[in-house]
Amino acid sequence: CLDIVDLIGQNVKVEKSSVFKLAAEGLALTAVDVEQEENDVTFALFNETTIDNMQYYDWDVDLDGTANSISVPITHAKGRMWFTVYDNSLYTSTNVASYIVGASITDKSNVDYSTFVANVTLKKLYYGPRDAACVFWNESTNIWSRNGLIKIKETDEYVVCQTSHLTSFSILMTRDDSFIPKIHKTVLEIVSMAGCVVSCICLIVTVVGLARFPHIRKLTESVIHINFSASLFGALLIFLIFIDMTEHKTLCKAAAMALHYFLLVSVSWMFCEALHLYLSVQSIFTNNKHVLLMAAFAWGVPLLMVAFTVLTDFSLNYTNPKCCWLSEDAMLNWFAVPVFLLAMVNSAMYIMVLRYIAKNARSRKISCISDLRSCFLLLIVLGCTWMFGFFTILTKKVVFQYLFAISNSLQGFCVFYCYFGSKQYIILHGKPPKILNHWKRRKLQWRVK
Repeated sequence: CLDIVDLIGQNVKVEKSSVFKLAAEGLALTAVDVEQEENDVTFALFNETTIDNMQYYDWDVDLDGTANSISVPITHAKGRMWFTVYDNSLYTSTNVASYIVGASITDKSNVDYSTFVANVTLKKLYYGPRDAACVFWNESTNIWSRNGLIKIKETDEYVVCQTSHLTSFSILMTRDDSFIPKIHKTVLEIVSMAGCVVSCICLIVTVVGLARFPHIRKLTESVIHINFSASLFGALLIFLIFIDMTEHKTLCKAAAMALHYFLLVSVSWMFCEALHLYLSVQSIFTNNKHVLLMAAFAWGVPLLMVAFTVLTDFSLNYTNPKCCWLSEDAMLNWFAVPVFLLAMVNSAMYIMVLRYIAKNARSRKISCISDLRSCFLLLIVLGCTWMFGFFTILTKKVVFQYLFAISNSLQGFCVFYCYFGSKQYIILHGKPPKILNHWKRRKLQWRVK
């Protein structure tokens, strides 16, 4: 099949000063007759292999990774030149992560290979680690080879390779479950952004609703919810604004530090929430001294952890080429491990709370469905959302990435609903939340006026 395409490109009749184009499913061919005095030429294929997406330029054009392309210098060449793009299914290797882009010329005797340099841009078919290898198809051995190829640029979306010869080029990547198809990556980004916006709104309403009235904000659970909501709001706001500002290195590192700190603070307040729930069901009353100790722990310990992260290796720990966040090693040591430990402690205390609820759930006023819904929402608030994150890292399954993106981005809504939902509050306190009664009284006063 490939030999037939090469024969067509070599022998097809091309009118003077015109370009021959042929497109089929998974295949594109362009043939042109070049003159010795012309400048470099560029062939590009945008998106699918159709004639409308095929472009030929008689100059070296920089398309910035928007197309599969190859720029060829023909200062010392003359004759027929043809360009091909193949679907990677034509090759048996499962590691091929791009279309196969090729170029050939009939008269190679005039090519000065000592100065010959062509640039090949290959769009990735899958998102994954930046470890792509530039390769060409060696027809004598029928294997992919790296000889004569240099990778000069790589992003999440494309790779630019430099070659000293003409043949069929592609990129090889280690295909495993860590590769996310582009459609899933787009959906995950939309879900995360939309969920973060909803969470920010809910967190603002939660803080305002709890801090509006003095006798309500003095309650221990209100203090915990206000601090947790404020820290989570700070983390989500930084994520929405600064997460993709990788071009501004100083600002990006500062944002990564702030995001690291606020996320650790929010997880710490989740621990304080679990501790307070456990003490509450055990009829151990908390006072102002306990609240101050919680605040010192939740705001102080994360600050020390961020300081240690900075002191160990600031330039390396807060450098991530994909986003403004920790490096992979630093994320494991200074974020994943402490979050995992706190999540385990939270889960243990939460199981104790559930046991108490089960023993005291004899009242027929609360249905089993309401109990299950409350348990699920409280599970998210107490930090078990991060369990999905750990499963994502360990298994690299797309399903866990969806579960983590959805549950984590909607934490603000869950905080709001868990506190202001009457049935959920009754389960833990045996009576409706005071803030709802206060709002009802104010509403009644407004109606009377």
